[in-house]
Amino acid sequence: MNLEEYGRVKEMSYDKYCDYLRRKYGCPKHDYPNVADARPSEGLFIHHIGENEIANLSNESIRVESDHKYQTPEMLCYCDWLEHLLLHIMIGEETAGTTTLGLEGCFTYLFPALRDFVEDGKK
Repeated sequence: MNLEEYGRVKEMSYDKYCDYLRRKYGCPKHDYPNVADARPSEGLFIHHIGENEIANLSNESIRVESDHKYQTPEMLCYCDWLEHLLLHIMIGEETAGTTTLGLEGCFTYLFPALRDFVEDGKK
């Protein structure tokens, strides 16, 4: 994502932004977690669209306990790190006052991943 793109997408709703990302990168073809859908060499993560309802859907124990529909390709999208952060900020904004969804993803996954990235000296 660059600054110009951010200017176009920052006012989208969470659902519209997920649709935008699915058009931008294509859609995963398999249920989560399937390594065939991973695209780390492109700097892309898989985001669970249903995290606006249930936090941490990539966690194995939560995957097992939640409805399988949240792990299907229709409920997944690719994103880079900044797009992933924006998705979680949007969730936080859209659920503010009722949950801490979205922000939990920032603190438990995104920020530690960034810290690890920097500590490893990666560029």
